[in-house]
Amino acid sequence: MSSDDVYWHREVETMPREQLTLLQEKKLRQMVWYVWKNSPFYRRKFHEAGLLPEDVRTLDDLAKIPLTEKPELRASQARCIEEGKPPYADILCVDEKEVVTMVQTTGTTGRPSSSHRFLH
Repeated sequence: MSSDDVYWHREVETMPREQLTLLQEKKLRQMVWYVWKNSPFYRRKFHEAGLLPEDVRTLDDLAKIPLTEKPELRASQARCIEEGKPPYADILCVDEKEVVTMVQTTGTTGRPSSSHRFLH
């Protein structure tokens, strides 16, 4: 592996467009199922949108996935705290032991929002 390979994936970034699209769609399907399986927050969002993981098969299907907005994240964090759980309990798709960094906004709106980073 050359030092260039650290910053880009030669095989993926030079493959024909059709092949790249197939790879992207495969990864998308895997990610959607992973999120559905591991995050109560996003499983609920999908359910409310009438969406199942098998409904997301192609890149065009990305438009079906509902956007997540800051007020929703804040409401989820508040609900988790009220239930005695960590504020990110419903959102995370990984075990909380995998979280390596947690950052918070300054809370200029009255309540800080948290975000989490993990190694995967």
